[in-house]
Amino acid sequence: MATEILLVEDNDEDVMILERLLAESSGEVFKVHRVVRLSEAIGAIAKQSYHVVLLDLSLPDTAGIEGVAALQEGNGHVPIIVLSGNNNEDMAREAIRMGAQDYLFKGAFNTEVLRRAIHYAMERHRIKTELDSANAALKEIAGHDPLTALWNRRGFKNILSDVSARMRRTGMSVWALLLDFDDFKVINDRYGYAVGDIVLETVSNAITGAVRETDYVARVGGDEFIALLVNVREAEAAVAAEKIRMAIAQKEVALISGESLKITCSMGLHKVSDQENTIDSLLMTLHHALRKSKSLGKNRVSAEALDLGLIEEGSPPSAAIGEALRLKENYYAVSQAIVELENSNEVGFEVLSRLKNDGLNAPTDFFMFARNMNLLTMVDRICLRTCLEVSAQLPASTRVHVNILPSTLIEIPTKALTEEFRHGGHQTFCLEISEQQIIGDPSYLLDAVNVFKRAGILVAIDDLGFGHSSLEGLIVLEPDIIKIDRCFVNGIWERPEKRNNLRRLLKIVKSCSAETIAEGIENANDLQVLQDLGVRYGQGYWFGKPK
Repeated sequence: MATEILLVEDNDEDVMILERLLAESSGEVFKVHRVVRLSEAIGAIAKQSYHVVLLDLSLPDTAGIEGVAALQEGNGHVPIIVLSGNNNEDMAREAIRMGAQDYLFKGAFNTEVLRRAIHYAMERHRIKTELDSANAALKEIAGHDPLTALWNRRGFKNILSDVSARMRRTGMSVWALLLDFDDFKVINDRYGYAVGDIVLETVSNAITGAVRETDYVARVGGDEFIALLVNVREAEAAVAAEKIRMAIAQKEVALISGESLKITCSMGLHKVSDQENTIDSLLMTLHHALRKSKSLGKNRVSAEALDLGLIEEGSPPSAAIGEALRLKENYYAVSQAIVELENSNEVGFEVLSRLKNDGLNAPTDFFMFARNMNLLTMVDRICLRTCLEVSAQLPASTRVHVNILPSTLIEIPTKALTEEFRHGGHQTFCLEISEQQIIGDPSYLLDAVNVFKRAGILVAIDDLGFGHSSLEGLIVLEPDIIKIDRCFVNGIWERPEKRNNLRRLLKIVKSCSAETIAEGIENANDLQVLQDLGVRYGQGYWFGKPK
């Protein structure tokens, strides 16, 4: 294989000498690519890979040792050998210090010296690259906890320093959350440290799954974790803390004996000052709030001064969230168009509920809290009413889709639910039932579904293909419409296996004689594939965001 060399040299005579010397090397092939300016060299390296660069220090667009630094910037992956007509030891040492692998004085080397310099430069550069990579890996390991893979105390120290600097520079609001297991010593004593380690890993996964990618989580002690919630307001921080607490409380660790361990954590929440740039000062304040949670009964979030404008100070954030969920005036609705894929004509709208609460706006978030607080049916019915009332503002000739949980269909008399649809306009309504929420045999929904159909309300199975799908819902409930979940749609244009899966799913759907709507269409490429597969209707951000 040829050794690719980029020669940066503007002197034609020197180029001829170098090419002759390289050609005389027996048993080796050197392929020389010549440029005459430093700017051309930088552009060439960006387009092609080279084994080594031979760099003259006297060029039309640069002179002297600065050329090495300019070439190194952003191109440190290519070893550099400096060529110079100036046999200056000080300049040679400076070139090496700047990152060059060797310094050759023109006219003072032969073929063997040049060949050896090239190979040694390549080898030294390879060793340096491997060493740098190993050092970076060691640095990464040193900053992370080996059990949970979260940041450790050392790594968190650097993060806190960086975040404090950003706070002073931008004025952003940052909140810290300290988590401590409830009765963790009992777990270690009764079941052993191996089980304790599994619990620690389980909790760390729950925390990272509940925070955003922009937040930071670290393990700072045996069973103490700290999270930095970056660029959030007070209410958002309280909601985020409750989401983490609930995510942990929902986890269970299954033991060989058949037992299951439930895990809870007590938490302290605190707004970080831009002066709190040490872990010890931050932990001192957080421990005070944490002790408050422990003394009030554990498994809760406490803060020294938390004002959500809904409850008296000192109550846990969950109380404020519960109050917010109960009030119908805290809800509003948005609509998203359902279109014919061939021409993008609007054929209907899905009306979706939202909550007027910072950090708790999306249904996936506030329904999780509602389920934990035994408010799920109440919240779902409020959302249904809100969406139906808003639907009166849509054109009377359009079809309006609204959502309902299977549990609501069971807990509230169907006649009462069908009465709710009189709050809407004169549209055709479609009731969407999420497949992922149907538990077990779907026949328990059949009576309610038939009542809606007799009332002239269409029925759709939503989120088909989400998680573990079942054909029972399609066979037993005989929906008028089937909505294909976005997991089948996103990126389908570049994933052949997704196309094959959807093709097979569409064959099944076609046998049910139901209308098909594809959800989550976000780009023209996915849209084209869906059209090619014969999907007639769809919705997604490609046609506009909910409004």
